[in-house]
Amino acid sequence: MTATENMELDQLKQAWQRLDRRLEQQQALNLRLLSERLAPRLRPPSWGQWLQLASGVMLAVLAGSFWWRHLGQPHLLLDGLLLHLYAISFIVFAARDLGLISRIDYAEPVLGIQARLAELEAWRRRAGAWFAAAGCIMWVPMTVLAFYAVGADLWLNAPAVVWSFYASGLACLAVLWGIVRLSRRLPGLRHVVERSVLGAGLLRARAALEEIRARREEERALPDLNVLGKPPDRRDFLLSALPPQRMAQRLRR
Repeated sequence: MTATENMELDQLKQAWQRLDRRLEQQQALNLRLLSERLAPRLRPPSWGQWLQLASGVMLAVLAGSFWWRHLGQPHLLLDGLLLHLYAISFIVFAARDLGLISRIDYAEPVLGIQARLAELEAWRRRAGAWFAAAGCIMWVPMTVLAFYAVGADLWLNAPAVVWSFYASGLACLAVLWGIVRLSRRLPGLRHVVERSVLGAGLLRARAALEEIRARREEERALPDLNVLGKPPDRRDFLLSALPPQRMAQRLRR
């Protein structure tokens, strides 16, 4: 082997090392971009959950103190208990949501982060279904207690009005069921429902993660030297890193 060939071999080795370093730098850059893109997009939902948690605590205190003061009045006791349970659901769902968000580690592989987001998405779907259905009914005890706070007991003075409220709540459940069924056939409506249930922040995070995953797959596929239907050759890889004049000389040999 001549001195010139030795120099060329050294150049090939150096080129291969440069390619390795570039790959490592690209992977580190992808990870940093992943953290920068996803973390800010999950912060708005977490603030919303903190607000929900605080609202649930306040509502639980008010509802609990109300039904405790009216143990001898069954109609007020029932409304107070219903509202108390509703407030506890606020606390439970918000705490679970915050816990799932805190478990997302942006140093994990993309598939690991996808699994965390999928778990958060499934939980929010259950929470959305619960609050949508419960909201159709829970406005009734809220209204009854609001009237009672200003001195009007609807159950005693206008029970038919309260029953009509509950009937309208059942009608609301029927409409909600119809919207869910219809959203399975209409993509536009399904997107609106998903956005209201999952939150815009989670949808943006999911879209950003899919985009980064697609780009990483494209990077794995490049450079594609399989032009002639043969597996890529490491020699071709190294030759591509040489200057054009030196590459031509090597190919002529």
